[in-house]
Amino acid sequence: MSRLFARVALFLFLAAGIAAAIWSYTYAPLPNRIRSLAKQLAKESGGVDFRAQRALRRIGERALPALERMLSNRHWKDRRAAAQALAVVETREQAARKALQDALHDREWRVRKMAAFALGQKGWYSATAVHALTSALLREKEWQVRREIAQALGRIGPAARHATNVLESKLKDSDWSVRTAALRALVQINLRPQGLLHALEQTLGDRNWQVREIASQITSQIGAVAFVLIPDLQNLTQDTRAEVRRAATASLQQMGGLILAQGLMSRRESRRQVALRDLQQWGPRSPIFLNAAFITLTKGKLPGSRALLRIVQSYIPPNPKVPANTKRVRFPVERNAVLHVPRLGKLSVLAIPSLYGMLRSNSPKLRWAAAHTLARLPAALPNVRELLKHKQTWVRRTAINVAQQMGSSAVLVLAEALNHSDPYIRLTAARALGQGNKHSKVRRQSLVGRLRDTNLAVRMEAALSLLNLGDEGKKTLLQGMEKLSLNGIIQLIGQTSELPVAELSVKKRSQILIRLMRFLRTGQDNERLFAVKALHTLSPSAGPLLPELRTLLLKDNVVQIRKVAAMTLAALGATNKAALGPLREALRTSSDETRAFALRALYELGPAAQEATPELVKAVQDTTTRQQAILALSRMKPSVAEALEPLAQSQKPQVRWARVEVLSRLRPRTPAITKSLQQASQDNSQLVRLTAQYALSQEQEAPQAEPAKTTAPASRPTSRPAPRR
Repeated sequence: MSRLFARVALFLFLAAGIAAAIWSYTYAPLPNRIRSLAKQLAKESGGVDFRAQRALRRIGERALPALERMLSNRHWKDRRAAAQALAVVETREQAARKALQDALHDREWRVRKMAAFALGQKGWYSATAVHALTSALLREKEWQVRREIAQALGRIGPAARHATNVLESKLKDSDWSVRTAALRALVQINLRPQGLLHALEQTLGDRNWQVREIASQITSQIGAVAFVLIPDLQNLTQDTRAEVRRAATASLQQMGGLILAQGLMSRRESRRQVALRDLQQWGPRSPIFLNAAFITLTKGKLPGSRALLRIVQSYIPPNPKVPANTKRVRFPVERNAVLHVPRLGKLSVLAIPSLYGMLRSNSPKLRWAAAHTLARLPAALPNVRELLKHKQTWVRRTAINVAQQMGSSAVLVLAEALNHSDPYIRLTAARALGQGNKHSKVRRQSLVGRLRDTNLAVRMEAALSLLNLGDEGKKTLLQGMEKLSLNGIIQLIGQTSELPVAELSVKKRSQILIRLMRFLRTGQDNERLFAVKALHTLSPSAGPLLPELRTLLLKDNVVQIRKVAAMTLAALGATNKAALGPLREALRTSSDETRAFALRALYELGPAAQEATPELVKAVQDTTTRQQAILALSRMKPSVAEALEPLAQSQKPQVRWARVEVLSRLRPRTPAITKSLQQASQDNSQLVRLTAQYALSQEQEAPQAEPAKTTAPASRPTSRPAPRR
């Protein structure tokens, strides 16, 4: 008993807490709610409550008076919460900025830190804010606050350029994190590179290794003016910390590449010769050599392209399967170099052998980069034929993808690939030949031969590609289909309804129907399925096979065959009313699946299925078929409302609701339908009443939606009102 009492008490306690939270978020007075949200914004773990953040942003500037009063609260936690909330609220009010500037003089350092953070956020940029932050940085004694102020000035960016002298003075701060924040802020303020040289020279010799590491990383980002700092970087390569040595070495490599690239891009022959000689001294695998390649290739076609060709070839070894103990360049470096090959102009021809060697790489990304680059080099076409004969499957498939990307220039290669032994290559070639207009005769002659391919997917792709080639391709497709066997045509027709079967000769269509009749009577399951799919495509001419379709719909043991048979009867019923007989008979069966297929078919027929109204009315009264019967009846003519009148006397509210739902969907809405809806709005069932009232309200709102200034008679809205859920 005591355990039960404890559980009930715990449940009541939690429910009270949840109710209090909901009340504070929704119904509390605005000032109290703002104070609650500000306190909830900062979690005890140091994170942020995003729900409170979103709520404060929705309140907006209405929260400013309450937050300004919180900044003068006697508890420092409340003052810090108010400063953090002001950083979230988007406003440009001067009073809020003034309150935060006053908070920089708070006696609690945590409040001062949060105020500096808020002033550095978007929306607070102004000369007064920068002046207040600069003054606070000079007088502040807590290193956490000094660091936050320096970071805030960095976030402000170029608008804080007047604070550069103070930030430079903080490069000698006693705390290393403040020195690092000041250096980063100077970079973010976008000083000219000459202005950063003194700061970098000072921080490269800092006593803290983390400051030296960050200064080394920044040095290579300011361009050629940092060349004067190369001696300092060389000294750091002998530093006691491995992190500093790595950063200094990387910066020297990037700066060395920049020096060589500038020499290669020079218009003076003597400077280019000196740069080429230096490249040879560094060696093709040197990082400085590679950086020079990147910088020069990014600038475009330049006098040093022939030397850069050797660089690119050094990226792509002829045999990518290098032993594990061999040092080689990383994959991203190789991939970027490959993508730059077309920038070499005519000299890119010399890189083609290396690119084809890269197609044999074990890395999919490297193979993709090589294929993408080769597709942009017309001179690479002859090598595709050789790669299509390669013994490895994925090399052949990469080559056919290259030929597909080449487009019209590779038509002959694609035509030859149609005879390849690999079905994937034949399929890709057939798809590629259907894209484009050039050499259309070669495309048509190659594709029509694949209509007899052993692979059904290849035959299907060849037929669709011929259709994409315009009228001539369609004519060629019809000629090829006339020569195909009946089984081959039936398989194609069973896969897609896009083929122009109706344009075949009368003799061929008759032969197809006879063969389909045999399949439907004595064939296996897959043969019957292909046959019924083909009949769906041949629906205008499938009238003689109505008995077979009826048998399939009512008695076949394969669900998919019954479904396709029903849709075939629906397609046939648009021109042949005799197709309605099997569908009406299917509605009288005991199989739920068969009735569902028949209802779907009657829905597709629409008003042409008006004769099936008695069966549909009975289906409305059945729970399993009610929804589909409602959809089918809603597509009938308004005269179907008379057949629905007996349902108004039903004892089941669901049946009466189904009648009202159908009446609300019928268009155009006649006076008789409106009268029936008005009577249904007085029904004793709430569901029926609400549905009828909603339909009547939609009818009343429809004329008001017309423009007021038009003089033409109001037309009936084309879209039906949305059904009530």
